Amino acid sequence: MTYKTVHEMRQELENISLKIIRYDNKLKYEYEIGSYKYRKTLKEREQLIKRKEELEDGLRLIKQFER
Repeated sequence: MTYKTVHEMRQELENISLKIIRYDNKLKYEYEIGSYKYRKTLKEREQLIKRKEELEDGLRLIKQFER
């Protein structure tokens, strides 16, 4: 059970990291600063960063309790 949960969390973490990189590239190269798409992407990126931090904390806690 724990292995499955950890595996899913790591997979989600990897996907989120890739999305953050994609959003960074869009913000840097595709969208004009201040445009609607720019602000929307920036907000979504912030939410992904929060989720990434939550997953990292969760994985750290699981690792501590496995010992």
